[in-house]
Amino acid sequence: MKNLFKVLEAMRNIAIIALVAVIGFSFAACGDGSGNGDGGGDNGSTSLSEPPNPFTSIASMKAWLDSAPANTAATAYTIQLNVSDLGVDSYAVGSALKTNDTKYVNLDLSGSSITSIEENAFFFCEKLTNVTIPNSVTSIGEMAFAGCFSLTDVTIGSGVTSIGVSAFISCHGLTSVTIPDSVTSIGQQAFSYCEKLTGVTIGSGVTSIGFYAFSGCTSLTSVSIPSGVTSIGGQAFVNCTSLTAITVDAGNTAYSSEDGVVYNKAKTTIVMYPAGKPGAFTIPSTVTSIEVQAFLSCTKLTSVTIGSGVTSIGGMAFSLCTSLTAITVDTGNTAYSSDSGVLYNKAKTTLMQYPQAKMGSTFTIPDGVTSIGDYALLGCTSLTSVTISNTVTSIGRQTFSSCSSLTSVRFEKAGTTLGTDAFIDSGNTASLQTAYTTGGVGTYTRPNTTSSTWTKKSS
Repeated sequence: MKNLFKVLEAMRNIAIIALVAVIGFSFAACGDGSGNGDGGGDNGSTSLSEPPNPFTSIASMKAWLDSAPANTAATAYTIQLNVSDLGVDSYAVGSALKTNDTKYVNLDLSGSSITSIEENAFFFCEKLTNVTIPNSVTSIGEMAFAGCFSLTDVTIGSGVTSIGVSAFISCHGLTSVTIPDSVTSIGQQAFSYCEKLTGVTIGSGVTSIGFYAFSGCTSLTSVSIPSGVTSIGGQAFVNCTSLTAITVDAGNTAYSSEDGVVYNKAKTTIVMYPAGKPGAFTIPSTVTSIEVQAFLSCTKLTSVTIGSGVTSIGGMAFSLCTSLTAITVDTGNTAYSSDSGVLYNKAKTTLMQYPQAKMGSTFTIPDGVTSIGDYALLGCTSLTSVTISNTVTSIGRQTFSSCSSLTSVRFEKAGTTLGTDAFIDSGNTASLQTAYTTGGVGTYTRPNTTSSTWTKKSS
């Protein structure tokens, strides 16, 4: 399993790598784009800087582009293409744009009678700056516009009902998008890492928003969820570091919101907390459960107070909250407890979450704790030394992952089980596992924070 901390911190790079990995396929599929007609509006002598619109065949559009001089985004060619399909293999238009990679283009398809934008159709068309999708289109396919880095504006026709997986992923220049009322589903990662996206209007017909749909949209400040949405995928807005409020329409039967935080309709479950919402947060008394990763990567959250009624906290609920200094649990809570800002189960036998920004460079796991949960100290970069008490029998998956300053770990018990990648990017888990298995009780160190080799310290 990849280190989740690194995945979340570098997801933009991962997205780009994913795009580059399939470039070969995209170009192979595009072919030469012979088009579906032999005519175009190419009569008369027209300056090369002024496209002879409209083009009625892909071939004529490509021929004109091939002969046109290079330009800039500010002087992008506006091309009107009126065709009944995008080429026999559905990639011909995208191919024509990619082979003319020094020419910026605003593409107007509003006069075309196409019914779908197929997957990868405009994949990695880096100089596409604007696109108008006609009302005849009903679906936008998977990765259809992925990696169109220069795309600043898209007009989605009123006939579109679905936006596919990663359809606009890594369109870094896209600043706003209006999803028409005809759309019912927004696919996974559909707009992930559109880093300049400041506004999105979600149409009233949308019923589902996929996992990571708007993840990494770091300029997005607010979102309104319409009344018809019944499903919001996990991390739909994760790493939207400027997002301070998510508002749910009062008529929605599945979700509700209060002060920008999303709950289920009855306000008994916290669904998601905006990643950019600053300050301390007290969980309302009506809440009994916190969903998995509900506060994941909420980098401006400073403290959380959990009331007496919360009986269920999902995994990684407070992971990667880089400003979180303390989690405080009401003493009347029957399921959970806290000590010095650290979250435990009620009996204090399981350490569940150590706040990532908690002050101090050393930490001793209290006596009585028998297990340390998965990801419990993930990314606690201020820690340099940890002592694991003799009551601890198991350490979970990636528990100390990315504790990059950690150079000393003391085990006061032999035989404690280390979970998968328990210390990954905090040195080498295998090296520490080997040294500890052989050496047992003792203090294990590495010479510096760049070393991956752990050795037992001499008594």
